[in-house]
Formats: sequence, structure tokens, C-alpha cells
Amino acid sequence: MAYLALQWMECLQLQHISSSQTLCTDWAGNVYIADSTFAIRKISRSTGIISRVSGTGDDIGTPYTGDGIPATTCHMITFGVKVDNFGNVYNAGYGNERVEMVDTFGIINTVAGTGINGYSGDGSPATAATLYLPKDIAFDACGNMYIADFGNKVVRKVTYPPTLTIPSISLSGTVSAYPGTSVTITATVANAGSSYLIEWMNHGMEFTTTTMPSVTYTKTSGIDTITAKVVSTATYECYDSTISAGHVVDDGSTGLLSLSSKTGFAMYPNPAGNLLYLVSCKVITSIEIDNLFGLPIFTKNYKDSKVQIDISGLPTGIYAVKVNGTWVQKLIKE
Repeated sequence: MAYLALQWMECLQLQHISSSQTLCTDWAGNVYIADSTFAIRKISRSTGIISRVSGTGDDIGTPYTGDGIPATTCHMITFGVKVDNFGNVYNAGYGNERVEMVDTFGIINTVAGTGINGYSGDGSPATAATLYLPKDIAFDACGNMYIADFGNKVVRKVTYPPTLTIPSISLSGTVSAYPGTSVTITATVANAGSSYLIEWMNHGMEFTTTTMPSVTYTKTSGIDTITAKVVSTATYECYDSTISAGHVVDDGSTGLLSLSSKTGFAMYPNPAGNLLYLVSCKVITSIEIDNLFGLPIFTKNYKDSKVQIDISGLPTGIYAVKVNGTWVQKLIKE
């Protein structure tokens, strides 16, 4: 997402003659002072040297003489000062009815207010709104600006960017698989920036979290409804998490029931490992597994058309599976 990321700055109130000014620090520890001579001064943490970054410093604050000129040649009234993570310096122009920004090239521009006192402009571009004695400013982690509009006795909010992009996530991939086989689902994510996690869920229960766009899992019996949620992990990503629509993965029983109508029952996977699934168009009442000598090594009664059997204890080999005492198929145990 492309938006201006700003950090909160802790500010201390200073008293200088009859004006109330502020000072702030940036991320590197440099100190910025709103001097009542109508200048913003910077003290370098690394050198201890003070310099003027904005304002003329000659006690002439009005009228404001920006925009688009070197900030040190601009008449301005300095009050609340803030610095963003990119080194841009912001000032609440108390009396000049505007908020100004000095960019890293030293050029000053108005970012809120028209220079005329009043109250107007809600829902409009900030530079078209009127303020009355803006006294201080602050920023949240998403770059939204909050102005202490002192004369109007309100706090004004400037949203940046005007409309946050909303992430989207959609799923594609396997739609039918036999239990015991591998299923891969792929998420397509848009407008989520570059730093996010994808939380994968089946029937609303999370089963894995990954930064990869695809997830692979082993199918079990029944119908799965897979959803995925994109969650931002970036410091200044300011959007709510988004959940995809459900992606349905069935267990292939529809096709197997069609097959079992001809053969009595369908059995999968075959060869099988630990789990064996049987599907029939009729109710399965009994299952018997015989070895090559025709001796039953597994028998159990059921009352269902879909059955799961744990065959992990069977040795590797060839077996005969008999259903309802009538239908027989060959099973290969891996």
C-alpha cells in the first residue's frame, strides 16, 4: 500500500516570553524546537550543532509567505511541531490558520487550511478547509493527521490517503479429492502490500498459517469449506483483515457413488496406506477383509453408505474386501 507512514512524537511544552511552543525528536534522536522567534530549529544528535530549518527567525510571523519556497525564507508562526519517519517537518501555524510541511529538500507547503480563519471543509480536501488558530498536530501510525483546532474548540482529522485500499483474497485449486490424497489450494491476494500472513481455515477452524500463497493438506472424508484470511504484518499497514469466500472441496463420493451403482461399492485409495474408504449406493451392513488364504482378518458391522477403516495394522500385501457378504474387490495394502 502506498501511504505516508508517520510515527507519534512525544512533545514537551516550553514557555518563552508570551508564546507556548513545543519541541519534538525524530527517529534518529535529533531535536526540533518551535522557537518563538518564528523559526523551527534543529539540534543534531550526532554533532550537537543547531540550525534553522524553517521560518525567518526575525520575529516576523505574518503574513505567511509560502508555498513552494525555501522554508528558511518563509514568514510563519511556529507552534506545534512534528517530524515524520522520512524527515518531513510539520508545523501548526497558529494565527496563519494552516498546517505547513517542510520536506527533506527544505521546501515548505501547506497541507491543511487556507490561511483564512473559520470552520469549513469537513469531507473536502484539507487544503480547502478553514481552520481557526491551529495549535498542535499529531499523527497516528497510518498517517492520519489530527489538528487541535483551538479557535474552533474541535479536533480535526485529515485522512491520508483519502481512501485506503481494501485488500482482497480469492481461492482456487482442487475441488474434489479422495480422502488420503493431497489437496492444494492457492490464494490470490491484492492490495495487501508486501508484508502479510495467510491464515487457512476449514469450516472456520484454522489449520495452518503461512506467508506462501498456496497451502497443501491431506483430504479427509466429507466436504471441506476452505477459507483464507489475509492479515497484515507490516508496521504501518492500516487495513482490516479480509476473509475469502469459501472454496468447497468434496471427497469425490459423487463419482464413486455412480461407480458403486455398477460394482456394489467403491473403495479408495487403492493401493492404500493407513486409511481405507468404502462408498456404496446401498447401506453397508458388514465388511470383511480376507487374506490370500481366504481367512478373515477383519470383520465389522456397519449401518452407513460411507465407511472409513483403519488398516494401518495390516501387513503389506494383497487382500479381498467383502461388503454385505456379496460384493468382493481386491485391495493392495502398501
